[in-house]
Amino acid sequence: MLGSAEETRITPRCLVPGFPICSVASSLCRLSLSVMFRPKSPPALPIHHHIHAGGNILSILVLGIGNLIMSDDGIGVRVVQRLSACFRFPAGVTMLDGGTLGLDLLPQLEGVESLLVVDAVDIGKAPGTLARLSGDDVPIVLETKVSPHQMGLKDLLAVAMLQGFAPHEMVLWGVQPEKIEMGLDLSPAVAEALDPLTENVLTELVSWGITAEPRQGAHTFVPAGCIPGTF
Repeated sequence: MLGSAEETRITPRCLVPGFPICSVASSLCRLSLSVMFRPKSPPALPIHHHIHAGGNILSILVLGIGNLIMSDDGIGVRVVQRLSACFRFPAGVTMLDGGTLGLDLLPQLEGVESLLVVDAVDIGKAPGTLARLSGDDVPIVLETKVSPHQMGLKDLLAVAMLQGFAPHEMVLWGVQPEKIEMGLDLSPAVAEALDPLTENVLTELVSWGITAEPRQGAHTFVPAGCIPGTF
């Protein structure tokens, strides 16, 4: 559950002195400026719809990041795939397998009010340890990269901020990986964490006013805390 996960705090590092708006390398700053003045093209991926939740208009994106053929690196994608297979979500809530797309996901952040990222993260803990990070702590933890795609995710968030459509609320649910190497199977510690991680993501959505409806006849995993009638 949410209360059992470790809250991780990491001290920020200023990588570009004198230019506080850019918290990434100078090469990213040049990239960001070029993107700012590039004509926007229509998004190739599904467009988010707005919903009413608690009287406010919201658009929520649950973004699974990682590479399924790199063992524990694929944990975020696996969680999103499970949620999509087992549950129906209200219009306005998008489950997206972001893979390792990085900046290619930029159009998907337009109009998103709340972003929930699921990924393997290096928090210096025992393999399988869950962590919840929010707000400014999300890009900070990505400085300790587990795999190349995390630099792409950090760049994505920085460019979204520069373009003025960074999500107002951002949460990352992650797990400490044991191995990042070629292979389709999760390590034992991370495989054991898959169920509680999935449940924590669902519980986070509940805290945002989102109720997931279990699909009838779904033969894939349904977390114990998310069975019909629980919410």
